[in-house]
Amino acid sequence: MSVLIACIEDPSVTIRLEGRLPDYSPATNQFSLNRPIGDDWLQYIRYVPSPPPVIVRTEESTLFVVFQRRDDAERFEQWLIDAREEQDRGFKTMRG
Repeated sequence: MSVLIACIEDPSVTIRLEGRLPDYSPATNQFSLNRPIGDDWLQYIRYVPSPPPVIVRTEESTLFVVFQRRDDAERFEQWLIDAREEQDRGFKTMRG
């Protein structure tokens, strides 16, 4: 599974992150990853980029996200890295 992040401002920027894909809600422009805490799977790490991405598209196991500006793309990349780390810490709290 891959997330490809690009920006229109600088077409040479292509960021590829391997790992779990975040969910995306087009109605709210919200990305989210679940964060289990113990046996509670209803916790989420959420991010609403401002400004929102220009394009969000899923093809098979790849999520494409295109922002207008480079710093918005990099901010989303950092959120995803941090959110995955937080998600991993949550998985470690699971019982069973």
